Amino acid sequence: MGDKPGPQVSIMKLLEPEVRMDRNGNLEAPMDVIFEDYWAWEKLAVMLPLDYRL
Repeated sequence: MGDKPGPQVSIMKLLEPEVRMDRNGNLEAPMDVIFEDYWAWEKLAVMLPLDYRL
């Protein structure tokens, strides 16, 4: 009953020495970054291309 969930931990690995972002905070080359743990799970649904249309 007193168990608390642990902290949500995320890891971001850069595959290049420099990773650029645009003015809105979007990665210019998203394949240059790997997200692990919580962000990998949480952000999966929003990883569609910016110009994606149904």
